[in-house]
This record gives sequence, structure tokens and C-alpha cells, in this order.
Amino acid sequence: MEHYRVELTNEEYEKLNSEYPESNGSGLIGKRAEEIVRIHFRRIHPKCTFANAPSGADLQVVVSDESPSQSIEIKGTASSGIAWQQLKVSSTQSWELLSKEAIPVYRVCAVFSKAPSIYVLRHGRDFVLVPEPRWTFKRLRASGEVSQSIISSTETNDLSTSRTGVRRSSKYDTLREFLKRQTAAEITFHFSDAPEILGFSLPDTAFKYQAYWANQSDTRNRPWAKAWQDAGFEVAAHHLSESDGWVRFRRRR
Repeated sequence: MEHYRVELTNEEYEKLNSEYPESNGSGLIGKRAEEIVRIHFRRIHPKCTFANAPSGADLQVVVSDESPSQSIEIKGTASSGIAWQQLKVSSTQSWELLSKEAIPVYRVCAVFSKAPSIYVLRHGRDFVLVPEPRWTFKRLRASGEVSQSIISSTETNDLSTSRTGVRRSSKYDTLREFLKRQTAAEITFHFSDAPEILGFSLPDTAFKYQAYWANQSDTRNRPWAKAWQDAGFEVAAHHLSESDGWVRFRRRR
């Protein structure tokens, strides 16, 4: 793998801190990492430009008019190391670009430091993509259950329908739009990817309680469930864990 150390100038560092301040678990990590990659490319290719990336990629780089554009995937982390256990791929499009077209992954480490590192990773050379187990048995305990009223009360600020019956926006609209863009019949969504994909971290209840991921017809007080149902999906399986939790959405027939 290639390794680059990006020594930020005072001006660059202050600009990053102003636009993407330090906030663990926030989608700002991904945006800050992308800006660091842009700085890196501008230094080695001063005349490069950036275009709209295809679905599944994060950045499209055009080095010159004579050379073809390059799609790249960007993964940022506050950790000083690569932190392999954090690296996940959620969408089918990303999987195809990484495994079939072998686009590089730019792993930006120590994103909040003044000298972040970039590791360029390629499928088949530096890593392979291993699918998660399809089903995991987990013992149920009566004390671990939570009532629907408790689950709903934690998200009262995200109701997707007003008292007048008129739909209003919800932060979970990003989940609906993410699922609508997918083409596969099943999508595995890793909780750790929520900040990057949705723009916010999931609430604590999503990591602890099965009721959060229940498929229910009444979604008036459950904007997160309404989001995946409006996108045409249902929850097929889930693994509740703060370290490696995930939920598998299956397209409804």
C-alpha cells in the first residue's frame, strides 16, 4: 500500500477546524477526510479538477485532460492507525467498484491532526471484502425487552407526521433515500456507518433493543421505521452491538 503524510499549513488546518470541527462519531469525519484528500491531490497535481463521483464512490479526480478520471472511495478515521475493524462497505455499488473495478480506497487516518496520513488500499492487494454472517442467534432475556412507548419517547423530536396529518421532514429521510438508491434485494447497514451515510449517529436504543428494529404497521411515532418501509424494505435480521452492530434490510415483494 502507498502511504502519504499530509503536512497541513496553518491556513489549511484552521479552515478544516472551522468547517469540520472535531466531533467523534459525526459525519464530519467523512467530509473532513474528503477535503484532506482534495488537498493531497492539489499538491501533487496542481491542475487537477474534481467531478461528480459515480454512485458508490466518494470522489472523481481528473488529473489532466489527457488522462482518464479516477474514482476513489474515501474512509476517514480519528485513529492514528488504519483501524481495519472499522472499515465496512454498506452498498452494493461500493462493493462492485472496489472488488470488480478495483478503485482505490483512500484511508485518511488522524483526520483531526495537523499531519494526517493517507493509506491507499486496493482490493486483492491490501484487503479482501468478507461478507458478514447472514444470521446470528442471540439469547433473549425478558429483562432486555423494552416497551414500544419507551422506544418512541426517545425520538419525539423526529416525528415524520404532524398532528394535522401533514407530512413533515425527518432526519431519517436520509435513510429512506439511501435505501431507495440501492439495487440489491438485501442491504446490510452497519451502525458504525450511520454518521457517514446518514449524517448522524444512531440513538442508544438502536444498539440495545430489538423493538427499535421491529417491522410495525403503525409508524406515526417511529420515523426511522417509516423511512425503511417507505423505501420498500423490511428488517430481515439484526445484530445489536455497540462495536459491530448491523441491520439487514430486505426488499419487500
